[in-house]
Amino acid sequence: MRDLSRRALDTATQQGAGYADVRLVRRQDENLTVKSGRVEAVSMGETEGFGVRVLVDGAWGFASSGRLDAAEVDRVAGLAVRIARASGTALRHRVRLDDRPPAVGRYETPLQEDPFELSMDVKIDLLLEADARLNGVKGIAFTETMYHAQRE
Repeated sequence: MRDLSRRALDTATQQGAGYADVRLVRRQDENLTVKSGRVEAVSMGETEGFGVRVLVDGAWGFASSGRLDAAEVDRVAGLAVRIARASGTALRHRVRLDDRPPAVGRYETPLQEDPFELSMDVKIDLLLEADARLNGVKGIAFTETMYHAQRE
């Protein structure tokens, strides 16, 4: 992943970006749906991708993709530069950045309980219980309860 990040930065600067940054994302999703007491849907998935943001002659450009390979990284970095150049034709004020050194970081949200560690049975039971309580309210004819967890 770091090699692809470095490649995107190199490609963007070689094509004229005075500034470039890359964000790599890997996302895991889990979704459950209960409708009127019945489990309707269960889905789990994982996606990954990256975005390249550049500054060319005071104009921002951005492009992204869900494919992580060298050719795609080159294409997307070049596209971000072309978008910045196109954006520059309509600018009233050019962006100027100061001389701070680049930052590299990682952030993890603190968790009390990781939802991905709970068993599927526990999650379904909680949804069914919530759905049953909703159905017990006078005047409610249809219920839908959903669970969504995302890790990025």
